[in-house]
Amino acid sequence: MLMKKLSNVHWMGHLLALAILAAVALAGVTGWADALYTLSGNEMETKLNESAQAIVPQLIDVSTGVKGEDVMLDEGMMVTVLHNGTTMRVTAQEESIAQLLARMAVIPSPIEMVGVEKFADHVMLTISDCLTTYEQVTELAPHTTTYLQTPDLLVGTQRIVQPGKDGIRTAIYEQTWMAGEVISRQFVEELSTTAEPAIVEEGTSVNSVSADDRMIGVKYNEDGSGYLTFASGATMRFKEAKTMTATAYTATDKGVNNITATGTAVRQGVAAVDKKVIPLGTQMYVVAKNAEYGMARAEDTGVKGNKIDLYYGTYQECINFGRRSATVYILDD
Repeated sequence: MLMKKLSNVHWMGHLLALAILAAVALAGVTGWADALYTLSGNEMETKLNESAQAIVPQLIDVSTGVKGEDVMLDEGMMVTVLHNGTTMRVTAQEESIAQLLARMAVIPSPIEMVGVEKFADHVMLTISDCLTTYEQVTELAPHTTTYLQTPDLLVGTQRIVQPGKDGIRTAIYEQTWMAGEVISRQFVEELSTTAEPAIVEEGTSVNSVSADDRMIGVKYNEDGSGYLTFASGATMRFKEAKTMTATAYTATDKGVNNITATGTAVRQGVAAVDKKVIPLGTQMYVVAKNAEYGMARAEDTGVKGNKIDLYYGTYQECINFGRRSATVYILDD
């Protein structure tokens, strides 16, 4: 019988005396006095030892998952036994767990197990055909990889900040036992590890966004540059932000035709500017008050000063837009 000591006190005494004392002690507490062994002499000692030996393989340490390991109990230690929905409490004599159960005539069935949970001043025994144990193990730990969304990099590109390093970890696993066998095992918690994660930056910066994407944030640097963040997760870098007066025009306006000053066709996304303020060809993102115009390119002229004229496809859209204050983000080339 595999045995583990909880104290330095050795097993002594006669089983006959223990059984008689147990019968007296438990009669008023559990009502089990009639079920206790009332044999005498060597016959009783043999019977108890045989029962205890049969119980040992069914003992399972719930903290380590070790099976078939008996434990010596201190004289006077409190023991709680849970079985078939009944809770029993008994004071241990100087005996093993298997001997205590045999003394109580609590014999697990062939498909039942005894979950042993040890505390500083008491022991909990759970007898069931299904037990959950928690095992602490030390094992190899492959490194993980952490990805950081980075607006300074173009989308689709990566930059390694820290290479990963495999290591050793201490972890807790949950095990489910049935009929004495582990039927499932799953990771619960990592207590410590020497592994170091790889850190990789992933670019989110784009040169343009779709017409239905919308800006959800802006980040400024000290020099006035920064980047825009969009609902899609994309970011867009800008060199500076200008506060301008925005108006709208269309091809049917007086003096306007279908060709811009740079020779391109008028369309949504074309902006007329004063080329002394914004050079022709400049890529922009325009957010007017209560109207996000979006991507725009300076391809037309016809305005003077700190103004921008935004192309719309219909006269009614131009009327609806009217004149508004706008922030014009001058995008990186």
